[in-house]
Amino acid sequence: MRLYYTTRSPYARKAMIMAEEKGVQLELISEDLRNKSKALLKANPVAKVPVLEADDGKYYCESQLICEYLEATFPEPGFIPEADEEKFRILRNDAIAKGLTDVAVSILYEKLLHPDNSHEGFIRRQEETVSRCLSYFEDRTAEFSGFWIDTVGLICALGYVQFRFDDLFKQGQYPKLFAWFKEQHKRPSVKETVPFE
Repeated sequence: MRLYYTTRSPYARKAMIMAEEKGVQLELISEDLRNKSKALLKANPVAKVPVLEADDGKYYCESQLICEYLEATFPEPGFIPEADEEKFRILRNDAIAKGLTDVAVSILYEKLLHPDNSHEGFIRRQEETVSRCLSYFEDRTAEFSGFWIDTVGLICALGYVQFRFDDLFKQGQYPKLFAWFKEQHKRPSVKETVPFE
């Protein structure tokens, strides 16, 4: 299997962690999103990463779909529990973690597109959303005692916020969440996929 990705993408990281935990070998194809390859454009007309190319030649775009494909194709270890109450709690937390990631990415794009801070109000509102999400997870750190899909999603969200905006995620402000995040980096799949330039 091939994964089209960038080392900075929190979405690709989510697929990479899940694949490694399941023992799935991926051939990593690094993409330059300013000069996208013909292979990426063929695989995904939206031209975003990650894209998984399965062994049968089919393509799976967007991290959530890739994770669902991996879960269905390689069921052990499982990342989505079967019991409804636990399942929907985990999927809810995973959705909020994805939302946190989306907001953090939007801040970066806004700063790149408007370096003159002409849209400072938008950035401030997005940063407030990041803070709300971090407070939400600070209050629910105990819910992340297993290694489910929401755990992976939160690791990737926090990793991206720390990578891009470390002033928004400080140990003193979110002590339980910060300690939890640090503990997760003992896992090889997490440690080996830390984003970098």
